[in-house]
Amino acid sequence: MTAHPETRIRSADGALEAAFVPSLAMLGSSLTAGGAQLVDQRGGVEAYAERGSTMGIPLLHPWANRIARPEYRVGEHEVRVDIASPLVHTDGNGLAIHGCHPAAMPFAIADHDDAGLTAVLDTAVAPSVLELFPFPHRLTMEARLNGSALRITSTLEATGDAAVPVAFGHHPYLHLPDIPAEVPGGSASALLPILHHIQDALGFVPPALVPEIAAALSLSRAEVHGVITYYHHFRSAPAGRHVVQICQAEACRANGAEALMAHAAARLACAPGATRADGGLTLEPVYCLGLCATGPAAMIDGQLRARVSAATVDILAARFEGDAP
Repeated sequence: MTAHPETRIRSADGALEAAFVPSLAMLGSSLTAGGAQLVDQRGGVEAYAERGSTMGIPLLHPWANRIARPEYRVGEHEVRVDIASPLVHTDGNGLAIHGCHPAAMPFAIADHDDAGLTAVLDTAVAPSVLELFPFPHRLTMEARLNGSALRITSTLEATGDAAVPVAFGHHPYLHLPDIPAEVPGGSASALLPILHHIQDALGFVPPALVPEIAAALSLSRAEVHGVITYYHHFRSAPAGRHVVQICQAEACRANGAEALMAHAAARLACAPGATRADGGLTLEPVYCLGLCATGPAAMIDGQLRARVSAATVDILAARFEGDAP
């Protein structure tokens, strides 16, 4: 049994999974989408426990970056940080960085369900924090997987007479999953191959990866986001277990593709361009599948179909209804 066990959560559709380590300041030790790891695990949990070597999604508390000198003042409080304390990390210049050692900030799980958890750090229970930050407080963290996102909500409360300055933060170390070495970096020409590779690996392009892609290619976030939203192929959220794509280009529309899409939306209980709430199906309009002479055309779970009719959709609906998880 590990000295620092993980607490895991999973999204309702099973696409996203996350793990946290309450005994190490609620370190986010893992975040996967479709089985692919999205955070850099670097030296691992034990290295983080022993040396504070950052990884995953660490909570940097009570300050998220460096403090310029060992002394600091907040209101009427003058504080001196002992740089030699085992609770303190220092950078190459001997400045305190990344707050208190994570092992001195154990969180207690207050609530836990399949898709989320709530945990609490109270300095009444973990008084070591007060050696560096003499402001009694309670920090509550809620982590929840919802759709394509991990949302972490933090609430800081003073538990003593003094107001508590807010200087903490999370520092995610994100990881682009399995980008092939032959994809060139640092140029706009690499963007489409990278997006295709991520979507092939995960089934979608997580919004949290957009800043990392932009930084790696020296592009703005807006440029990356613009490409993702311009091309209908790319998704920003996981698709359903089944994906039905119906061509809406001119040749297929001339053969009744609009009416077919309306029938599919009603029969499959899914709006065009959306994924059902139960995660069972995604219905998407696409534009040209290369079967213009035999439309309406569709792509059903990756398989091309020609001359698709309302009867075809009815057969699919019956099949999918019997394929619930």
